[in-house]
Amino acid sequence: MENLSTIYIIQDGKDRGTNIYKIGKTDKQFKDRFSSYSNNSIVYETYEVDSSICNKIEMYIIRHFKNKYTLEKGREWFSGNVEEMKKDISNIIHLQTKYHEEKTEYKCNEYKCNFCNTEFNSISSLNYHKKTSKYCLKIQEKDTINEYYQYKCDGCNKSFLSQRYLNKHLVSCAEKYEKELDSYKDKFLELEQKYNKEVDSYKEQLLNKVKENDREIHNKDMEIYSLKLKVILLEKEVMDKEKQKNDIKVILDKSLDTISNITCSK
Repeated sequence: MENLSTIYIIQDGKDRGTNIYKIGKTDKQFKDRFSSYSNNSIVYETYEVDSSICNKIEMYIIRHFKNKYTLEKGREWFSGNVEEMKKDISNIIHLQTKYHEEKTEYKCNEYKCNFCNTEFNSISSLNYHKKTSKYCLKIQEKDTINEYYQYKCDGCNKSFLSQRYLNKHLVSCAEKYEKELDSYKDKFLELEQKYNKEVDSYKEQLLNKVKENDREIHNKDMEIYSLKLKVILLEKEVMDKEKQKNDIKVILDKSLDTISNITCSK
C-alpha cells in the first residue's frame, strides 16, 4: 500500500487507573499525533491501513464498539477490556482490508471522492457523501456542513444530520445534563430566595404584632396599677373615716359620762 494511515487504541494520561480507551486514526506520522495527548499516555496498539479505507474502517470499529462496549464521552472513548478491544480492532481491519482488496480486484466501476479518497458503489452515494460528511467537508473547507446538519444539541452545540441521530446523542450528552442541572440549581436558588423573603416578611409581621400586644399589655398593666392605687387610697380614706368616727365616739362617751356624774352629784 502506497498511502498509509494509522488506526490506534490509546489511554490518555488523564484516564490512567480506569478502563477508558480511545479509538483514533491519523494520516500524520503517529509520533506527531501521539504528542498531542497528555503525559503518561499509553499506546496499546497501532495498525497501518490503506488511507483510502481508513475512514470506513474507523466507522466500522466505532459502530462495533458502540454495540459491545460503553461509550464514555465524545464518539471515540469507550470503557472495557483492552485486550478484547485490540482483538476486535484487528479482526475488523483484517476483514475490511480483505474485502477492499477483493472489491478492488473485481470492481469495474469505482466512484472515489476526489477530496478524501473514500470509495462508493454509486455516484449518488458519492454526491451525498460530499455534501454531508463532516470529515470530507472539513477537507473541502466548506461551511455547507451547517446547511445539512441542522439538528443541534442545546447542551454541547454539536450538530447532526437527523433528529434520530440527535436523540441518540442526547442520551449520553453530559453537557446537556450539566446545563439542566445548572438550570435546576438556578430555579432552586430563586425559590429559596423567594421563600426566605416571605419568611422574613412573616417574621416582621409577627414581631410587629408582638410589639403591639406588648404595648396593649403595658397599657392594661398601667390601668390595673392605677385602679389598685385608687383602691389603696380609698381604703386609706375609709380607715381615716373609721378612725375619726371612733375618736368622735370616744369623745361623746366621755362627755356623757361627765354629764352623768354632774347630774348624780346634785
